[in-house]
Amino acid sequence: MNLDNFNSLIELFFYQTEKQNPKDVFLQWLNPNNKKTFTWEEVKINIFKLSKIIKKNITEGDRCLLVSENRPEWFIADLAIMLSGGITVPAYTTYTE
Repeated sequence: MNLDNFNSLIELFFYQTEKQNPKDVFLQWLNPNNKKTFTWEEVKINIFKLSKIIKKNITEGDRCLLVSENRPEWFIADLAIMLSGGITVPAYTTYTE
């Protein structure tokens, strides 16, 4: 695979989803109180669902603030923003200003 063949991270992700077993675990969160796993298929579907909502509320090139702990949903939200034409602006949950 030559990364020069992809114009964006979104293209690369969806290329990979076609090559992987949709039921295989792609992301997991090993929080001691709450272990979560997401398959390739679940991540792909969640990205499309969230992107559809985001597209209704932004125009291409808008910046979208993403405040979250480091967790699988952050990845999903980040790619959904990109797929919607937005620009992710990440912020730490501990940043208070």
